[in-house]
Amino acid sequence: MTHCTTAKQIALIFGGADPVKHTVIKQKIDVLMENDACEKTIICADHGLALADKLDIKPHIVTGDFDSVCPDLLARYKQIDGVNVRHDEDQNSTDLSKAIALAPDTAEEIHIYGAWGGRPDHLIGNLLGFLSHPRRHQLVFHDENSIIRLLDRDHHFHGTQGDYVGIFPIQHIRNLRYDGLKYTPDMLDGVHELGWIGACNVLVAEKAAIYIDSGLAIFTHTTVSE
Repeated sequence: MTHCTTAKQIALIFGGADPVKHTVIKQKIDVLMENDACEKTIICADHGLALADKLDIKPHIVTGDFDSVCPDLLARYKQIDGVNVRHDEDQNSTDLSKAIALAPDTAEEIHIYGAWGGRPDHLIGNLLGFLSHPRRHQLVFHDENSIIRLLDRDHHFHGTQGDYVGIFPIQHIRNLRYDGLKYTPDMLDGVHELGWIGACNVLVAEKAAIYIDSGLAIFTHTTVSE
């Protein structure tokens, strides 16, 4: 979970995959929406408008080639004040990429909902597609009980004792260290590179950190108390 303790800008992006547990997703989003310390930009990627509408969240921007969004739904939002509908026919980028490109340059985090919706092909495709993205360290992929990040730098986070954490190197990681986790990297054999699996670690404190001097890893955090 992300906690805004000082004023900062974040973006919330809705993709086209439909989460399984909408009420849980809504609760997580409400935590961000109700925190006045965060300035928020809400962007829908094509059919992601249906997810935002289902969750009763008004977007600032709707973008994409609009090949999958319901025409009647799109037409309704075109009539709503404060909603900027941007038709983008570029076929060299995905609708999700188009939405991320519209997030403010000052956004410290870009929270993405509806990027996998129970479909592993959606999840893997999106993760691989953003490995080289210039804003990869800002991306936070959400489902009902988990978040996934692409880490290329230190990461401090909050959680509940007993939550599960995983680190999966994509590129060689130099000087990998943890705070607040049960198992340290040196307890497992192998060099911290693709193929080394830091799965099933456990939070032992409410505040934890992953330290990376260089390299790239997929980070997962699953809440077990929900």
